[in-house]
Amino acid sequence: MSGADRLFGDTLAGRYVIERELGRGGNATVLLAEDQRHRRRVAIKLLNPELAALLGADRFLGEIEIIARLNHPHILPLFDSGEIAGLPYYVMPYVAGESLRAVLDRTRLLPIADVVRLLSEIGDALSYAHDQGIVHRDIKPENILIASDHAVIADFGIARAIDLSANERLTQAGITVGTPLYLSPEQAAGDHTPDPRSDIYSLGCVAYEMLAGDPPFTGETASAIIAKRFMERPVPLTQRREAIPHMVAAAVMRSLEREVDERFKTAKDFVKALNSANTTLSGEHISAYLGAPREGSVAVLPFTNMTADTESEYFADGMTEELINALSQVRSLRVTARTSSFAHKRSTDDVRTIGQKLGVAAVLEGGVRRVGSRLRVTAQLVSVSDGFQLWSERFDREMKDVFEIQDEISTAIVATVRGKLVGNTVPPARHGTPNLEAYHLYLKGRYYWYRRDLKNAIRYFEDATRRDPEYALAYCGIADTYSALALYGLVPTQFAYEHASSSVQRALAIDPSSADVQYSRGLATFYFTWNLAEAARAFRAAIRANPTHAAAHAYLCAVSGMMGDELTTLTVGPRGQELEPMSPLINAVASMGYFFIRQPDLTEAACQQALSIDPSQSTASFLLAFVRAAQTRVDEAVELLDGAATRMNRIPHMLMLLGTLLWRAGRRDEALRVRDELYERCAAAPDADRPAAKAWLHISMGELDTGFELMFAGAAEHDPAILFLVSWPGFKEMRSDPRFEQLLHQHSLTAYGDLWRARSA
Repeated sequence: MSGADRLFGDTLAGRYVIERELGRGGNATVLLAEDQRHRRRVAIKLLNPELAALLGADRFLGEIEIIARLNHPHILPLFDSGEIAGLPYYVMPYVAGESLRAVLDRTRLLPIADVVRLLSEIGDALSYAHDQGIVHRDIKPENILIASDHAVIADFGIARAIDLSANERLTQAGITVGTPLYLSPEQAAGDHTPDPRSDIYSLGCVAYEMLAGDPPFTGETASAIIAKRFMERPVPLTQRREAIPHMVAAAVMRSLEREVDERFKTAKDFVKALNSANTTLSGEHISAYLGAPREGSVAVLPFTNMTADTESEYFADGMTEELINALSQVRSLRVTARTSSFAHKRSTDDVRTIGQKLGVAAVLEGGVRRVGSRLRVTAQLVSVSDGFQLWSERFDREMKDVFEIQDEISTAIVATVRGKLVGNTVPPARHGTPNLEAYHLYLKGRYYWYRRDLKNAIRYFEDATRRDPEYALAYCGIADTYSALALYGLVPTQFAYEHASSSVQRALAIDPSSADVQYSRGLATFYFTWNLAEAARAFRAAIRANPTHAAAHAYLCAVSGMMGDELTTLTVGPRGQELEPMSPLINAVASMGYFFIRQPDLTEAACQQALSIDPSQSTASFLLAFVRAAQTRVDEAVELLDGAATRMNRIPHMLMLLGTLLWRAGRRDEALRVRDELYERCAAAPDADRPAAKAWLHISMGELDTGFELMFAGAAEHDPAILFLVSWPGFKEMRSDPRFEQLLHQHSLTAYGDLWRARSA
């Protein structure tokens, strides 16, 4: 035992008899002792001196007193607490079992029924604590004990005390709250007062690992793991383990939503969703979609870690992702998305079988072995049709810089694969920024973007471009944010158009081949200039650069629907939903395409999928409302749209839709009140005046003169609502008026005139 441990034993002799040390971590030492007074074995946590000095014993013990109020069968209770020579300690029951971490290290995958049962117990305990106003802040397998086959949560206290005492000295000392593998995005961004949904996210990470064998995000460093929370989405659970019931997988994936509001509101809701499972989802739909093997197509299987250390495992995964990303940039080469490839990690199927399931002509597989400072990476390209090896190579290097090795090897492999499959051996271009500060600012911008805190997102994206003026992704962030600001009516549309356009042009000048740059170009073109053909070309370019870009698929679906291109709409929409089935945005945007080609069943299904994940999703809400209205379920439609408008703070674009629906339903007085409200809101915020929204309502009410006057004014400001107004079903009188053709001609939209006039019925 350490000197501090001996001091503890000597000071409390007669009360506790120390038997041995159970464990030692960055924050505390755990001792096994006998409580002499009550003749029971206990576990004593003694804070490490460095942490105790930074926190202060009084502050820590004050927080511990709050935790002592918890009384739940699945929460480890607090027996005692105190201070010895400035070192705080607290006493808990000794649990004669093992941690969930030990269980996972031993068995990796747990039976699904056991997972649901254990998660229900943990969720019930968290629900109880949350009702008391207490958030755990550090849910992870190490803090979940398994005793008599039941789960018990430990360590309510340390994380809370550290978080509430967080200051610059703690940061400088390297003391953090939460473990990167299980940390919620808001905690990773520095939120020291997370709400209960932070615990739900961490529990979702634990659930994912129990079901799939690995946490949802892994990486070589803590910063790499955290970055993935803002840049990627987890592989759908049903692709990792086909036997998982669909409702269980859906519940876990929802708990892992990046944005707080998109998760379950309470742990109780999470538990309820987990226990609603009554069907299973097979992975057969993946291979059915991909179809027969295609020439010039390849899947990169997760490289095998040939060494028994975790660091090599991270490197092997990183090597695989690097190759997928690099190969995805090769023209004429189709690369299976990361989610589909990683679904076959540790698969016992042979390479030919996997290749046939993924519908590719060739499979790239490899392994990583590390011995001391030496690294060996082997790779081979295998033909799926006959199983013959097309190419193989071995790379032996000194492991001085992992990232340089990764770059070198991936460049060599990509050049070879190009030559074998598409006859192009030009080395792949690399993207990003060498400026670490710019990168972190970009991550912060994306964090606020996903939380829809758009003003903060803009600030961080702009700061990133100041740190690195050649950072294309940061300019994409600026453009995307201004597109959203204009759509929500939060800034003048002309102002948003100018900033989005200039940012897109800057990004294109830096990196025109980037999928994200092309996607941002498509978005700005779609919203502000209404050149649908050009927007479609940009989204297609994004998909060519990155075939797994779900948002590009979804928006290409929406644009194609507006253009009347049914084949494309019905091809790319489902693909986007397949790539990210748990994304409310992807499902909602895809539903827009189905709506414009008059596919009410598909529209309804996509909207309901979006709303089942996020009941507040605005696009899905208003599209479903119009589907309901067409089904003569008018009251339900109005209630749905009115609720969506309220959640969106009654912004002009939601009010125009609500007023239109009320007018069409014959509820004229209510529609007029909504129009008055729209005018009042625009008058109260002149910078957010929306003539296009007013035009929509006037035209709905048959007031064409006023409507067209406002339409031309909105079009001059590049208001996104104009495109939706001219292409929206109905509005027969508007489309038969000569001024409609004049507006289309003025904005180069005459190619769609006949199509949109046909939608008048």
